[in-house]
Amino acid sequence: MSRRLARIAAFTLALVLLFTCVCFAAPAEIVSPSSSTVTESDSFLISVKLAGGGKARITVYQELEAKTVTRTVSGTAVKSTEYYVPALQDITAEDLESITELYSGAVTKGAVLSNGKTAVRYTGREYTDPVVYENKTEGIGLYTKQLSGVEPGLYRVKVDTLGKDGKVSSSVFSLVLVKAKSKDKTELFESAQSTAAQTIKTVIKNIFK
Repeated sequence: MSRRLARIAAFTLALVLLFTCVCFAAPAEIVSPSSSTVTESDSFLISVKLAGGGKARITVYQELEAKTVTRTVSGTAVKSTEYYVPALQDITAEDLESITELYSGAVTKGAVLSNGKTAVRYTGREYTDPVVYENKTEGIGLYTKQLSGVEPGLYRVKVDTLGKDGKVSSSVFSLVLVKAKSKDKTELFESAQSTAAQTIKTVIKNIFK
């Protein structure tokens, strides 16, 4: 191949790579919460990494169990669907990983969990309004938000990478199981608070002796 043809080939390849980078920005990544997170805290941090020039939509869903209930209205049986927080207080982190596999499509049949129940996919209801984050810099951008006051239950943080046309080009998610605080930990926390308060009172008392 002549030098001229080599230069043309190199120039063409550079254009192709540039076009690829512009049209197909790297998809967004969830930094936090990590996949299959189990916590007893009523808050968790959402952190999303996004390449320069990228745009992503972040939504948090609460995963609820749908049940068909029948009620009698004016003498007529009426069926309706109601949604409940699934009973997952006794499952482990490994169990949540099994549920994550079901959500991701890695498996089509739910595994048997440590509590004897079978993993299922629940119905997601929007827990927060969708937020669109756009990284207008050339470097890596980071979206962060602290979600507080979260009740016990199963939550799904979903991040959609958006193309220039606003359409979803890829999606990632992370499941978070928020458990109620165990009695022992609650008592320990209250005891620590009481001890700290007593220490502060003693210090103040000694200061003003």
